[in-house]
Amino acid sequence: MAAADEEVKTGDDEAQNEETKETEATKPEAKWEGTVAGKYNWDEPTNKTDADKDVQGEAINKYGWSDGKKAVSVYIELEGLDDVAEDALSATNGEKEVTFTIASIGGKKRVFSMTNLSNEIDGVKIVRKPGKNTVVLKLQKKEEKAWYALTSNSGGGGGGDDEDGGGMGGMGGMGGMGGMRQGMMGGGMPFSMGSKAVGKGPGYQDDSRPAIFDLSCSLEELFKGAVKKMKIKRKSMTLKRDEEAVLEVNVIPGWKAGTKVTFNGEGDEIEGTGRAQDVVFVIREKKHPVFTREGSNLLHHARIPLVDALTGFKVDVPTLDNRILRVNIKETVTPNYTKIQKGEGMPSSKGNFKGDLIITFEIVYPGRSFASSLTDEQKVKLAEILPRK
Repeated sequence: MAAADEEVKTGDDEAQNEETKETEATKPEAKWEGTVAGKYNWDEPTNKTDADKDVQGEAINKYGWSDGKKAVSVYIELEGLDDVAEDALSATNGEKEVTFTIASIGGKKRVFSMTNLSNEIDGVKIVRKPGKNTVVLKLQKKEEKAWYALTSNSGGGGGGDDEDGGGMGGMGGMGGMGGMRQGMMGGGMPFSMGSKAVGKGPGYQDDSRPAIFDLSCSLEELFKGAVKKMKIKRKSMTLKRDEEAVLEVNVIPGWKAGTKVTFNGEGDEIEGTGRAQDVVFVIREKKHPVFTREGSNLLHHARIPLVDALTGFKVDVPTLDNRILRVNIKETVTPNYTKIQKGEGMPSSKGNFKGDLIITFEIVYPGRSFASSLTDEQKVKLAEILPRK
């Protein structure tokens, strides 16, 4: 199986093997953010946060869904979907959001996006239905409880999940994508990916867990958006594909640490199945020298002398979009004082708004020698000026 090497920086890198050098001799220089090779590091599902629906592309507005014990199935049927390459399908998710992207079908990029899910999820898996032009998004439940509606603002669905042998549920409204049509895609679709049943009843799914890797992003990248290129190496026994591939992760402005990006079937081939593992990148946030992030807000801590705290001052804050924000402080700054600049925080991946910049202060008092350097007259004036309450 495979594992993650430490991340490689874009540009000139010293640590490259002979195979990579030979490839570069015959092709234009490729740039990527990291290399995935060796043995995959397995990871259990974790409670991560927010993904994004704000991806450009023509919306997919017809779907069906059904509820199961461990997963909710969302069915998407499009003409020509069977002809779409595996690497053209990708999915991301947050705790209550999911986005599925088809890079190109019929010459168009298509996107299915849903927010305000009824309950929290901690992963999404793409399952293809060959011969039916259908993809099933398996939303992995964070808690094993029944879903009576797909989103918090939609009607309930019917039927059981594929694993229970039931048919598809009713069509739900597209949460976060109002005004879209409702309808039905057809009859039930029993789950099958060629996986082995291991004595656990009809439809038991023996899927290998995905290969999960951390993808470090700077706060600037999460603020502006970025494209991260990750080079992976994977093993194949029967699948006809390259040993190496470069996966592009489109970082959306406002994504938070814990956002997951899934590439279907890009990992090692699973022996005896003719299928490959999914590769999942989990967004990790690098420490920033100026800001600390709390949700969509940015926190900045400034040290100021006592004279500024008493008389007013201006503080210059370098922003993530390369501006200098000058903030005027006219109030007396106390140890608990905070200054809030509306709309100067992180963008939200859920809508067209930004969080706030919250500035806190540390007051630097004069040293021990200050009092001894004052004359008696100066001390009297200070006592007259400074309040005692």
